[in-house]
Amino acid sequence: MELIFEIVWVIIVEVFGKYITDSITKDVMVILRRSKFMESFFSVIGYIIFGSIVGYVSMLVFPKFLLKNHSLQMANLVFIPIISALIICFVSNWRKKLPLFKIEFEIFISAYVFAFTVSFIRYCFLDITKPFW
Repeated sequence: MELIFEIVWVIIVEVFGKYITDSITKDVMVILRRSKFMESFFSVIGYIIFGSIVGYVSMLVFPKFLLKNHSLQMANLVFIPIISALIICFVSNWRKKLPLFKIEFEIFISAYVFAFTVSFIRYCFLDITKPFW
């Protein structure tokens, strides 16, 4: 039960955090539209920064891993960002009224970078035996 709860919690945090990050960074990206490389570069940096913030805030809510097994923690680090990025792509396509299973590479990569950063911050700073502070 704890496994399912943590998986659902992490996915919900990553999906909502990504949409909050998109709404904040949309205005900044208008300025950076001059160069596609600069736009992509600063977009990735922004997702890493906001992913770190969301990862830290999620540690305030759950200061310990619910998963005690190290193998499950590694699986959480590897697979949950992929699942979260796919869900974000599906929601994006649903909002744009596109076919749900059409995955746009740029949206997937930005969502994956954000979700992986959240999971990585949680993995690095949470210890099984003590709170992170």
